[in-house]
Amino acid sequence: MAKDYIRYLLTGTYCTDYIEAQGSMMFDYNTMTWSKELCGILGFETDNLPDVIKPTDIVGKITDKAVEETGLCKGTKVICGTTDTALEVFASGAINKGQMTLKLATAGRICVIAEKAYPNQHLINYSHVIDGLWYPGTATKSCAASYRWYRDTFGGEYAELDRSASNVPVGSEGLIYHPYLNGELTPYADPKLCASFTGVRAGHTKAHFNRA
Repeated sequence: MAKDYIRYLLTGTYCTDYIEAQGSMMFDYNTMTWSKELCGILGFETDNLPDVIKPTDIVGKITDKAVEETGLCKGTKVICGTTDTALEVFASGAINKGQMTLKLATAGRICVIAEKAYPNQHLINYSHVIDGLWYPGTATKSCAASYRWYRDTFGGEYAELDRSASNVPVGSEGLIYHPYLNGELTPYADPKLCASFTGVRAGHTKAHFNRA
């Protein structure tokens, strides 16, 4: 991943974290090692893959070359790091079982902190930054991205769209928007899914579409 390459340039270390590794679909979270079976299916040798460590591990100090190129202080320590969502969950303060986070960004994410993974085709499971915790949940590829696309395509300013939508009740009186602009992750993992408005009736106005 990009962060791993940048860290390599800074420290000369070749590694990744276990959360990032889980997203590769070649990692066995039960053993916290690369899966020889999964890697074999994809034609990879586990010996060619990076070491997997904790996101919080200090991997080393920046090299003399990195000091010259970046202006960072000599001796600066560099940690492994991890994915954006994992750190967002941690930074939000969701660090105990049962706590929940809701992310409304380009993509959307809902997760609940748990003490184990919940393997299910309709869920996404990742380890938490804190040992022994997980954050299983759902995700949509086009959350705020849908709103941006809608504005760019149909016109209007965000403030205007919000004001208009506020006059329509929750549920848009039966008008539903499916945000599958780029396929979907959950509950239906399908890159071919398309976005749509359904339930359109003669009484619906632009404000209803704004709300949906």
